Amino acid sequence: MPMMTDLGLSGFDLYAWYGLLAPAGTPPDVIQTLARVTTEITASADLRDLFAKLGMEPMTGGTYRFAEYLRAEATKWGRIVKLSGANAE
Repeated sequence: MPMMTDLGLSGFDLYAWYGLLAPAGTPPDVIQTLARVTTEITASADLRDLFAKLGMEPMTGGTYRFAEYLRAEATKWGRIVKLSGANAE
């Protein structure tokens, strides 16, 4: 499969990512606990070694940084989906 740049297209940064999300309305103290525990777990050397072996890198910076990332991804890919004419049907 050719790279996007080989096709004359630039500016594509595509990453697979995984995240821990909670339903809207989840109490703030629960969100804080999940964020704290997730930060502790992803800081462990064992998990970082496993991620490195899998070619993965955990995002640090907490819930706000992840929320910013999700908004940016929705903006970027939302525009592309609209332009493509794709829909959920």
